[in-house]
Amino acid sequence: MQFKNDISKTLVAIIVGFLLIPILSLAQDVSVVTLKELITQRPDLVEKIKAGELENTSEATVTKDLQGRTKVWTEITRDIDGVQVSKRVDTYSYYATGEIDTINQKVYGIDMKILKEQNIKHYRDGSQPMMSKVTQQIIIK
Repeated sequence: MQFKNDISKTLVAIIVGFLLIPILSLAQDVSVVTLKELITQRPDLVEKIKAGELENTSEATVTKDLQGRTKVWTEITRDIDGVQVSKRVDTYSYYATGEIDTINQKVYGIDMKILKEQNIKHYRDGSQPMMSKVTQQIIIK
């Protein structure tokens, strides 16, 4: 009997965590919504949580060049409803000798506008990589 109570408590904690955070982020008044009402309103989420489908909310895709080196790394993060909330794209360039030269990182927001862009310069002599932010120039004609 204790085992079932532990599972119930864990399930309730997971449901509360997954359901209340998005609701709070939308600035809704959750004080009038009970957990039972949330479960009733979103039975699809309850089933996904029970099935373990919501454990991984991001996916990565790696594109390699002909030498087998990483060319582009793309990571997409989604909320529990499957809506894309961010995207990160790393583009690699290499020295002729095969070592990583520069990694350009772009982080996009929910609206697919670039939130952050930076270059990570690697050195062949083994010294620490140097990170520099990329600033966009606005040309007014």
